[in-house]
Amino acid sequence: MARFVANRLLALIPVLALVALITFGILHFTPGDPTVAILGMDATQEQRQALREALDLDRPIAEQFASWVGGLLSLDFGQSLYLGVPVRQALAEYLEPTVLLAVYSLVIALLVGVPAGVVSGVRRGGLVDRLVMGASVLINAVPSFFFGILMIMFFAVHLDLVPTGGYVSPVEDPLGHVSSMLLPSLVLGISLTGFARIIRSSVLDVMSAEYMETAYSKGLTRGQVVTRHVLRNAAIPSLTVIGISFGHLLGGAVVTEYVFNLQGVGQLLVESIARRDYPVIQAGVLLSALLFCLVSLAVDVIYAYLDPRVRYGR
Repeated sequence: MARFVANRLLALIPVLALVALITFGILHFTPGDPTVAILGMDATQEQRQALREALDLDRPIAEQFASWVGGLLSLDFGQSLYLGVPVRQALAEYLEPTVLLAVYSLVIALLVGVPAGVVSGVRRGGLVDRLVMGASVLINAVPSFFFGILMIMFFAVHLDLVPTGGYVSPVEDPLGHVSSMLLPSLVLGISLTGFARIIRSSVLDVMSAEYMETAYSKGLTRGQVVTRHVLRNAAIPSLTVIGISFGHLLGGAVVTEYVFNLQGVGQLLVESIARRDYPVIQAGVLLSALLFCLVSLAVDVIYAYLDPRVRYGR
C-alpha cells in the first residue's frame, strides 16, 4: 500500500505540471489586460505601460512562465495583481469557508443519502423506495441556486432564524459560524444526496448476488445480511461518486458561495478571472487540481480497505 501511495503521489507531478502549463497558456493567450481592471478605462497608454513594467507583464511569455514555475518550486505563488497581497495569503483567507462548506455538506449528504439509498434498495418497490426515488429526482431537477434562494426567503427573511449570507469564522464566534454555515451546508448537502440512487443500485446488485443466498441459508436475518455483507460491498461503487463530488466541492462551490455571499475559493477565482489576476487564477486552479487528486487517492486507498481483492502495484 505504501508503494502504491508513493507511486500515485509521484504521478501527481506530471498531472500538475500539465495543469499549470494549460492554465498559464489559456490565461496569457486570451484577450484581456489586467491593467484595465486595476487602472480603469480612463487610464492613458503610458500609465498602463508603466504598470505592466512594474508587474513584469511586459516580459516575454516564456520568461514569465519560467519565473512562475521557479516560484512554485519554493511554494511562492507570486503577488496578486489586484489585491496587492501574496497569493498564498489570499488563498489561505478564502480557503477556510470553502473547505468547511465542503466538509459540512458532505457530512449532511452522507447522513441523509446513504441511509436513504440503503433502505430504498432493501425495500425495493415499497413506499419508502418510491418516496426516496421521487425525492432524488426532484433534488436533481431543482438547481441549487434556486433551492438556496428559497431557503433564504423562508428561514432568513420570513422566519428570521439565520442570516441571509456572509461568513463568520469559528474561531471568532462559534455560534455565529454555525448560524452562517447552516443554510449553505444544508442546500449543498441536500443537492448531493442524489447519489442515493447510485447506492440503491449498488445495494440491489449486491442483494441479487448468489452468495447472498448462502448468507440467508446460514440463518442470518435480513438486518445481519445487510450490515455484514451488503453495506461493505455496495459502498465500493458509491465511493467514486462521493469522492468526485467532494473533490469538486473543495475546488469551490461557486454558485452556493455567491448565493450566500461566502468569500470562498470559488468566488475568489471568478472575481480574479474578471480582473485578469493571473497569479491568483493560476494558483487557485493548481490548488483545486491538487485537492481533487488527493481526494481521488484517498478514495483508492479506501477501496483497498473495503475490498481485499483489490491489489495495487502489480
